[in-house]
Formats: sequence, C-alpha cells, structure tokens
Amino acid sequence: MSDEKLVEILSHKMSEILSEKLSGMQSDINGMKADINGMKADINDMKADINGMKTDMSSMRSTLCEHTKLLKALEHRTEENTADIKRVSEDMNYLKGTVTEIQKDVSFIKKEVAVHGSLLDNLAARSTRQEAEIKFLENAIKESY
Repeated sequence: MSDEKLVEILSHKMSEILSEKLSGMQSDINGMKADINGMKADINDMKADINGMKTDMSSMRSTLCEHTKLLKALEHRTEENTADIKRVSEDMNYLKGTVTEIQKDVSFIKKEVAVHGSLLDNLAARSTRQEAEIKFLENAIKESY
C-alpha cells in the first residue's frame, strides 16, 4: 500500500473517530443544555415561590401588627377594668362599714324611741290626771263663788 492510500485511510479513520467523539460530545452538550434548562426552570419556580413567600410574609406582618395593636388595647382595657374592680371593691368595703354604723345608729335610735315612747306614755297619763285635777279644781272654785 502506498503512503497516500495509508494517509487517506488514516485520515478517514481519524475523521470517523473524530466524528464519533464530536457526536458524543455534542450529545453530552445537548444533555447539559437540557439539564441547564431544567435548572433554569427550577430556579424560576423557586423565584416564584420566594415571591409568594414574600407576599405571604408581608400579609403576616400586617396581621401581626394589627394583632399587636389589638393585644395592647386589650391589655390597657384589662388594666382599666382591674382598676375599676379595685375601686368598686374599696367602695363596697366603705359602704359595708357605713351600713354597719347606720345599723348601730338605728338600733340605738330604736332603743331611744322605746324609752321616749314609755316616757311619753307616762307623761300623757300624768297630763290626763292633771287635766282631770284642774277640771275638778275649776269646778270647785266655781261652786265656791
């Protein structure tokens, strides 16, 4: 075989090998492109998920702020109610003391009324006797004239 033929065969064989290798590399590159496109799609999905989470977090922040305001208002109202309950309790204790004093005064007044009633009865009886005596004396004086 001649050198030219050998060079031609070698060149053709090298072309085939090179073509096979390039074809395999092209296939690998196409596979990598597909993988990269898949990763790009995954990244886009993750970006959409992150944006959704940002929206959710913004909504949660707003709700949390509103709940915090409500909680503070309720705490303030609870403090006011506690103060009112304490004041009412103190007023009740004062009123209990006042009622006890009034009950003592009423009891004393009842006793005094009973004593005075008895005295008034005695005075009324005495007054009636004295009026009778005065009438008797007036009649005696009239008869003596």
